[in-house]
Amino acid sequence: MIHSLKSFSSFPLEVAEWSAKKRIDMEKIYLDALDLSDYVMADYHNSQNQSVNLYVAFYSSQSKGKSIHSPATCLPGGGWKFKQTGVIALELLNNPDPHMQVNRAVMQLGANKQLAYYWYSQRGRILTNAYQLKQKPILIRYGQKPSISLTKLSPVVNQ
Repeated sequence: MIHSLKSFSSFPLEVAEWSAKKRIDMEKIYLDALDLSDYVMADYHNSQNQSVNLYVAFYSSQSKGKSIHSPATCLPGGGWKFKQTGVIALELLNNPDPHMQVNRAVMQLGANKQLAYYWYSQRGRILTNAYQLKQKPILIRYGQKPSISLTKLSPVVNQ
């Protein structure tokens, strides 16, 4: 995903057969802590009664104290325990590259479980490792702005 200059406030609430009633506003305490440039968060549903939470955080640039980080770094601070993690290939339809490598994590907070798929997008590349993002000095040297986004999809799994 390449972020355009439009704000995420115009991100569509309908995507293919998925629709959301509204965007979810993040509490100020989290916005201040994340110090991101823009974001979108929404719960999408389809006609088969399936649900997925979409969260995309965008950082127009990264600097000390203002940079993207892995959910595996921040969510444990809120009590989430990562039970299973790994990298998998998602199959993409109508795409020149039909497989996209993403992180898959099963997390738990008390009795609540969550399945999440997440990845980073930078300069047209899809990355799964937060350490790959630290290569920004090369980009800055050539005068390119190292913007980046984190996308996290959390399907609701009925147990």
